[in-house]
Amino acid sequence: MRPAVQNRLIRWAPKAPLDFQALIDDATPVKAYKTLNFPVVILRGEYAPLPTRVISERLIEILPRGRLKTIASAGHIGPLTHASEVSRLIARHISADRNETASPKKLLEIAHEKKPANT
Repeated sequence: MRPAVQNRLIRWAPKAPLDFQALIDDATPVKAYKTLNFPVVILRGEYAPLPTRVISERLIEILPRGRLKTIASAGHIGPLTHASEVSRLIARHISADRNETASPKKLLEIAHEKKPANT
């Protein structure tokens, strides 16, 4: 591992158990994700562990406007090992969303969209 990546990982390590505990304790029902009617991009490494792949694929099935992008040659810590590619994809996602929703007319349409029925 490159020294810069190793240093970022070392700085994140104390926070890692808190992140995992928050995920384990999260009781958000699946139907809540179905109501998120805005563009969402899920980034996953090509060599991510199986649980990560399963979760990302399930989220794409649930999120009405979700998209999955796979980072070539990345594993589970792509934001550290492939920071430029991750940043590029996030910037592209934000830019595309702005272009899609920038007009006042479009913003009003989105604001008045009917919410999906609870399932």
